[in-house]
Amino acid sequence: MKNQKGISILIGIIVIVAVAVLTFGGVFAYQYFVKPAGLPVQSQQATEGWKTFSDSRFPFEFRYPSEWKDSVIKTDVPNISITIKEINSEFGGLNVDYKPGGKLKLEDFFAQVDEGSFEKTEFNINGRKAVKLIYKPVSGIPGAFVVIDRDNYGNFILLRSLDAEKLSAVISTIKFIEVKDLSLVNKMASYIAEMDAFLKTKLNLLTTYGSEYFIGDDQSNWCYSQKFNSLKKNIINTYGNETKITCSCGTSNCNDTYKWCVSVLLSTGNYYCVDSGAQRFTGDNLNICMAGICKR
Repeated sequence: MKNQKGISILIGIIVIVAVAVLTFGGVFAYQYFVKPAGLPVQSQQATEGWKTFSDSRFPFEFRYPSEWKDSVIKTDVPNISITIKEINSEFGGLNVDYKPGGKLKLEDFFAQVDEGSFEKTEFNINGRKAVKLIYKPVSGIPGAFVVIDRDNYGNFILLRSLDAEKLSAVISTIKFIEVKDLSLVNKMASYIAEMDAFLKTKLNLLTTYGSEYFIGDDQSNWCYSQKFNSLKKNIINTYGNETKITCSCGTSNCNDTYKWCVSVLLSTGNYYCVDSGAQRFTGDNLNICMAGICKR
């Protein structure tokens, strides 16, 4: 029971760190630590026979224990991550988060983390500044995070593992390489641009109509998916710019037509919103209509 409790607490800390990363756009600009100290160099024997992770889309490669499962890469922005599981272990192994682009500073990240729960060590990896946080053991269960300084393609690399000792060995094998495939970098840049536009739209709506009106998480996720662009384009191609769309929804699971009507918030063309009686809304009435649609 103690071990299970310790694992639960540690997972909670990991979730907090992950949420902090995503909440702020998932990037770090290292400006906080100025006197990094060196870590003990791992011996070659400690990593002998290990597998190598290398991918032309990432600016780094590293080695990991051969008994761990092969890596699984998730590239749906903003959650670009690498997971390598330890065989026969639900929680063991390595997780790597990579967030190219963005503006978050490292001190902003640490503001979200209870530093009293970690032992902090500052060091260098091939000339790049980094910080290692070793979770203070609960019931004898260790855990650690390593945050690496920005490079030309992204502001941070975050590695985490329940096994602090093996994580140190993995860190000792990291090499920084040239990114030959920029697909992930470009994908993240596109996402950030879309999110910036969305935030401006949301801010204008709040400024005009007050905090009562806002775009909820479900709507924002939908608005910033590729489905938004393809859906609007398909409807316009089929019915033309003067299509009358009824902005009403009687259930919580609104259909695509309703969602497209909501997209008027982000458009400047000849699109308009009508009520259930086909009365066209324009000007302020249109904005109020759209604000009401986005009210959760």
